[in-house]
Amino acid sequence: MNPHIKDTPSPLRTVIGQALRRYGDFSGASVQGEAASMFLEFANAVVNDWNFHPSLEKQDSVEHYVSVDESRALPDVVLLQGLLMHYAAQQASQKFPLYQGAYYQALNSEAHKVWTGGRNTPIVMQVIR
Repeated sequence: MNPHIKDTPSPLRTVIGQALRRYGDFSGASVQGEAASMFLEFANAVVNDWNFHPSLEKQDSVEHYVSVDESRALPDVVLLQGLLMHYAAQQASQKFPLYQGAYYQALNSEAHKVWTGGRNTPIVMQVIR
């Protein structure tokens, strides 16, 4: 998502700034203190969703964030959409349904890419026991 930074996932602080700019609330450059801690919690909720996604195996799991300056092997698009959804929920915003749909679409499609090895295969429903 941020190829101008590097080919690996972006630092959480960068994605937080993008989420705030996209949400339209305030400048992403001004995130510090309590706001940064809140987004760290949101990011770890996204990590939980990724780690417990039924399409992924244990080896695909990601460690939780400890600092906003860290990066994780989590697709930026999933993290960004997750931060937007959690922030909209926290703000009790009318934007929440929009961001919720975008988040689950990104989460499921990126998990499917990992599960299929990046091949563009149709999604097949499976019973998980």
